[in-house]
Amino acid sequence: MATKKSEAQMRYDKANTRFYGVKLNLRTDADIVAYLDAQPNLQACIKQALRDHIAAHPTPTNHFAEKEASTMTVINQSGKGIDFNAALSLMDDDIREALHAEGYDTEQAFFSAYEQAHAEKYGAPWELSKENPVW
Repeated sequence: MATKKSEAQMRYDKANTRFYGVKLNLRTDADIVAYLDAQPNLQACIKQALRDHIAAHPTPTNHFAEKEASTMTVINQSGKGIDFNAALSLMDDDIREALHAEGYDTEQAFFSAYEQAHAEKYGAPWELSKENPVW
């Protein structure tokens, strides 16, 4: 059974942190493994390397990710309100990524374009485009 401290830590971690892992091959990534093994503070080393990379290679802001924490309602082609963030997880990956690369200004414009692209690809309306969508 978890202690109160570990339960509190788990709640904090869930709300405030993300974990990213990387698997390295001892043969093909030997240079990286040797460098990382020699670091006295691995986390600080990796964070600084990433910050240096970000500074050298700025990327466009993902405005959809910025709004991830809030609920954004879009209107489907049948006039029904749909939770945009929930809808993202139900979209066809290929269509979603292709449209994302086009850079829509608003979630509504993106959602409407997705509805059209989905209907073109599958020859039928997307479930969330219907008057009474089933989640």
